[in-house]
Amino acid sequence: MNNVTKIIYCFLFFILLNIPIYATTITTITIDKNYTNNTSSSQIYTVSGTVTDPSGPLVPLKIYSDKQTDPLDFNGYVSDANTFLAYFYLDINSSESSYVSGRPKIIINSFDEVVVYDAENEAMQDTLIVDTLPPNIGHFENPFDMFYSQSITVSFSPATDDETFIDKYIVYVVPFSKLNSYSTNYSKKFVSDNNTTDEMTLNLSSISDGNYYVLLDANDIAGNYGSSQEVIDTNKPIYIDHTQPIINYFNLSENHLVTNGTTYYTNQTTFDINVSVTDSVPGMSCTSFAIMKINTTQIPYTDCNSLLMAFNFPVSNASNGSDFNVSFVDVNDIVDNNLSTTFKIIVDTNAPPNPNIHTLTRTKDENITITWDMPSGEPHFDYYKVYRSQTDFNSISSNQTLVCTQSTVTSCIDASEKLPNTTYWYGVIAYDKAKNYSDLSKINPTTNKYYSKTTIKTGPKIEISIADGNNYTNSATPKLEITCSSNVDRIWLSCNGVTFDAGYSVDDTEFTINSFNFTTLNYGCHGTVNEEKAIYVKARDKDNVSLESVAFDTIIFDNFPPSIPTNLKAISQSNGSIKLTWNDSDDNSSGLDYYKIYYSTTNNVSKSSSFITSSSESYVFTSEVDSNYFFGISAIDKAGNESPLSSIVSGKTKFLGPKFVLDENQFVKINGVLFLKKGTKSFLITSDLGLLNAKVKLKMNNSAFQEVPITLSDSTHILFKYDFNNSADVNLLIEGTSIYNIKNTQYFFFKIDADAPQFDITQTQTNGVFSFNITSSATDINKVEYKINNLIVCTKQPPIFVCDFNSFSYPDGNYNLDVFVYDNVLNLAQKTISFSIDNINEDKVRVDVIISKIAPSINSLASNIVTLNDWLIEFSPSFLTDYNRLYDTLTKANQEYLQGHYLKAQEYYTQTDIMLKDIFNKLPSYSILQTKSIDYVYDSSKIYGLNNYTKDGNVLRDTGALYTNRQLRISREFIIQEVDSVKYYVMSLKVINDSNSNLKLTIIDRLPKDFAESTDLMLFNLPVEILQTDPVFKYVVTAPANGYVVIRYKNSEEITSFDMMTMFDRIEFDEPIVLVGDVSIDKLNINGVLSDNLITKYLVYEIVFLIILFVLIYFLIMQHKKKVKNKM
Repeated sequence: MNNVTKIIYCFLFFILLNIPIYATTITTITIDKNYTNNTSSSQIYTVSGTVTDPSGPLVPLKIYSDKQTDPLDFNGYVSDANTFLAYFYLDINSSESSYVSGRPKIIINSFDEVVVYDAENEAMQDTLIVDTLPPNIGHFENPFDMFYSQSITVSFSPATDDETFIDKYIVYVVPFSKLNSYSTNYSKKFVSDNNTTDEMTLNLSSISDGNYYVLLDANDIAGNYGSSQEVIDTNKPIYIDHTQPIINYFNLSENHLVTNGTTYYTNQTTFDINVSVTDSVPGMSCTSFAIMKINTTQIPYTDCNSLLMAFNFPVSNASNGSDFNVSFVDVNDIVDNNLSTTFKIIVDTNAPPNPNIHTLTRTKDENITITWDMPSGEPHFDYYKVYRSQTDFNSISSNQTLVCTQSTVTSCIDASEKLPNTTYWYGVIAYDKAKNYSDLSKINPTTNKYYSKTTIKTGPKIEISIADGNNYTNSATPKLEITCSSNVDRIWLSCNGVTFDAGYSVDDTEFTINSFNFTTLNYGCHGTVNEEKAIYVKARDKDNVSLESVAFDTIIFDNFPPSIPTNLKAISQSNGSIKLTWNDSDDNSSGLDYYKIYYSTTNNVSKSSSFITSSSESYVFTSEVDSNYFFGISAIDKAGNESPLSSIVSGKTKFLGPKFVLDENQFVKINGVLFLKKGTKSFLITSDLGLLNAKVKLKMNNSAFQEVPITLSDSTHILFKYDFNNSADVNLLIEGTSIYNIKNTQYFFFKIDADAPQFDITQTQTNGVFSFNITSSATDINKVEYKINNLIVCTKQPPIFVCDFNSFSYPDGNYNLDVFVYDNVLNLAQKTISFSIDNINEDKVRVDVIISKIAPSINSLASNIVTLNDWLIEFSPSFLTDYNRLYDTLTKANQEYLQGHYLKAQEYYTQTDIMLKDIFNKLPSYSILQTKSIDYVYDSSKIYGLNNYTKDGNVLRDTGALYTNRQLRISREFIIQEVDSVKYYVMSLKVINDSNSNLKLTIIDRLPKDFAESTDLMLFNLPVEILQTDPVFKYVVTAPANGYVVIRYKNSEEITSFDMMTMFDRIEFDEPIVLVGDVSIDKLNINGVLSDNLITKYLVYEIVFLIILFVLIYFLIMQHKKKVKNKM
């Protein structure tokens, strides 16, 4: 082998060594289920597996089914170094498969096989069996009885499944009423533990008594159950009974209901023990083994059928203290529920000893408390009875009152009503459980006191009634009517009967108090809460001050009004009336009482208008005038609270008598009152009906009515004249009879005003606003007009006559104000005053001129500073010093201006103007000398290699989805910026979001050192995190939906014109790394971020090396050939 051949082999071997080999091998594939019946389009199925040597984040897979025979491509995502995950959906309803967010939704049949396999190796696969068809249910094979108690064993034929196989059997016990919903409303569900059994024992002990169905069902391996109708058709009815027979009655002188373990007592020595045992469902079992035991004696039943078993045992001449223990053996119902009840009978012929009364006490409200004790020696005590009488008694009759019966407590409270100033006798009797009882009274010969009887006297009479006995009130201090006996000299009041007020002296047996407030927080009162409130009154006996009585009364306090009546309607009737109807009101406190119907002939209906009442939700309104009426309804509750008015409605009444109308054209109407000037006046009265006759009368002030001559021009018009000379109140009476012979009288009222009002004028002035007013004792002023230069500046009506006149629209000078005052009938009075206007402030005018001059310069300066900051242009220290001094001066000028110190403000604004001119000269000047743009589009071709930057599966998934949808672009602009003749490198990244959602992005930029040696030399417009000063750094930004965000940074080192000519076009930039979300450093693969471009650079260097090597080999070959040729 010559040297050339050796060199070529070495060259080829070197090339092979430098060819990178990348491969991903799937070693396992597993679907998360083997069988399924869940074909919901939202159900996600997971494919997991393992790989070796993953070459990227994606694992290529394929999927097909019996219905989708053409395999679909999809990808798994490598979640860590050696595992991957993928997902798919099933679709039983569509005719074509589809993808959802990159995941296949594969179409399937009712029964189908879905296969997922390695796109490079079909043998590496897993299968999912889809089965949505129900299995075929068998049937019960054993006969069923009607009644069961504890358990039942059922046998059944096997179920079959046409597609997969049976997994287990299910037996339901279901109430009769729940048959059609057996799968959710069963009482108990029994599931087999295998699929080979044909028999199950059902434990019924936890199921309540009643009628049930037993149903058979099966479940295949895919999760399908039998069809509902097939399962229902397997039903077998049964009755479950866990209840033992009961003792229907036990007779011992009287019938008793028996409970287990009870002891019964009798004071008889000869009696029969009769017992009846019953079981209605399923019935008694009449076996010969059933017996009743009395102590050790066995008694067979005397009668038995399916419903009843009877026993009898006679007892004669039993001694006191004898006991009889009753139990039962083999007394069962037909499902062997056993009667386990036992009871005892004890004979007791001895009466209990007499109780001793200890105390008899009385409270102020006449409650009497009796206490006693029972001497020892009564083993079967049962209860006490306490009696009361107004006379002494030694036995119980209809004259005595039973106060209480106590079983264990040796005290009794007699809270019944009692007469005042009366002595009562009380006695106590003790009873045992055999109905024996003690004597009522015996005299103790030693103490000469009753054992069982004593007396006590009640206190003075006292009674109280709140608010006249009403059930409700809305007053915090209701009327209290108090009645007492003549021996009472003082009373006290309280809300709780414990804490009383200072009291009131009493000198009468009946009196009223209106000052006690039960809405305070004193004397046991609860404040303003709407509730039932009590007032207690305590009375003292003046002859025995320790003897007091308490009485009380209650009332419900309610200060909440009812709801407003709604849907008020007014309907005119044919008889001229108006029918009013409305919806009823609600009142949740005292309850609704009645309605008030307010009415008026104007729509200004209020609670001061006339009203009528109604207890129902309708009313027929009539009137003697033909008029429009306006109505409003309110509701009143039983406590007197009134609701706000309803909405206002109107209707028209018609009166068949004559109705008169006064012609008001010559009148002035003020607030509904007619006014006339003095003089001779003509009047016209019109009737709506023809008149048979008419009469007119006038009344001046308080004088009597006087008839005036009239002319009846036709049957409906009345004319008359009258001469008025002085001011007066005039009442006009019109009387007439209609052609229907119905008479009517109407009244009209008006005023004669013969005097003009007298007045004076006042004026004040504040900051150029004049306030003019009149003062007058006249009460009939109708309006006041203020005129300047014969122009009205104000028109005022009562009660406010102040005219505020802003003089700034008038030039400075002297003016006259004319004031015209009119009364109700337009009698006029007029006066004139003079005033001066002096508004112009010359100092302020001069300052305003300066402000208007410097404002554009200030705005321009602010705009320039914003632009320079945006371009990362730094300001010199002298500029910043001048700018701060300018800002301080302008702030002082504004403060002085706002405080009205115009001369001082002028001084500062003038300084500001001078400083502006100087600072504009110090603004940095800049320009863009050269730019170069690079656009990056992030699509699916750039997904490869993302796992070099991070291993976070969520970041890889979200970033891959963003790239696949081509929704992100970045435009890089490389700029040479000149600032005051100094050149700098500037970089601008425009991050463009083409999606409809805001995107939070982590952007990593790696700049060549030709741009900047280190991040320490760089300026940034946004917060940045330095990954390496070389420089490599990252931003976290949010790009708005369908918008963009700009990132800008700058090398603060100056560059030369030579750099601009030689380096600008040669500097190359890496594509920015973009990851979705705020990716922290600990989630980044820093080595991958810093060196992901090393492979590319390495390959480039190798190619250059190979080219040089190839040229060198070619040169050697040519030299070799030349030497050979020379030798020849």
